[in-house]
Amino acid sequence: MRLFYLSSKNRSSGTSSNFVVPLTRLLSLPEGARFRIDQLRLGVAFMLVNATNRYIYFFEGPNVRIATLEIGQYSSESLATTLAFVMSNAPHMQGSVAAAYSTISGSTTLTYAPPSSNPSWTISILTDAQVAQEAPLAYSGVDINNPQSFASVLGSYTSAQNGNSTVLTFRFISTQPYDVLFLCSLKLGSWAIQGPRGNCDTLMQIVIEQQFGGVQQADMPVDVWISCGGISTHDLDFQLQDAQGNVVDMSLGGEISFLLSIDDGDS
Repeated sequence: MRLFYLSSKNRSSGTSSNFVVPLTRLLSLPEGARFRIDQLRLGVAFMLVNATNRYIYFFEGPNVRIATLEIGQYSSESLATTLAFVMSNAPHMQGSVAAAYSTISGSTTLTYAPPSSNPSWTISILTDAQVAQEAPLAYSGVDINNPQSFASVLGSYTSAQNGNSTVLTFRFISTQPYDVLFLCSLKLGSWAIQGPRGNCDTLMQIVIEQQFGGVQQADMPVDVWISCGGISTHDLDFQLQDAQGNVVDMSLGGEISFLLSIDDGDS
């Protein structure tokens, strides 16, 4: 049995969420070796808006507009205010957007007022699938297959007309960036584990229950061991990913540490 107390603080390269830790001696594991992870501690310092989701694509009448959010953490109130501001100031925007957040219901409303020159215009948020169908966006430099859209955070909404205005109501927008994350490793990954995208580099799932600034703890299920035989290495790599395979942005701070137990048959 070998025990490795590992931390992203002691990385030889990378970041807090995508790092390599050196080993003092060569780790050579025979066939039949297995591992598990316990005592994982993760500083919850994730930003709601990051480099992978900072754009809002929306129709204003027949035209697609693109609003850009500033990377950072938001409260429900500040998010509503920011949405209205960036959408109203999107390039070529002709109408305006006002926002309101209800502390009673937790809902957010965006009210679009069309320009006097086009009073029949309405507004709607594009999903990633809809962005992928807007081929002209590709000519403006948008990767329509990876639009880095905020739509999945906004979620579903209802649309209603109030005179010439369009009112979009979001029943609830979570400002908790993630509910689950996945610790992954290219070297320790195993065919015995299938990740959320069918990937085999996933080691364990981490359910995020702590709020921003807290410390999340996690362990593998009791008595679960993962095969890892046949590797020989002087270091180990780890990545903290979301369900889409994006490495989590932890530039606000926070580190990850855990106990890696390896059963190689040597007592």
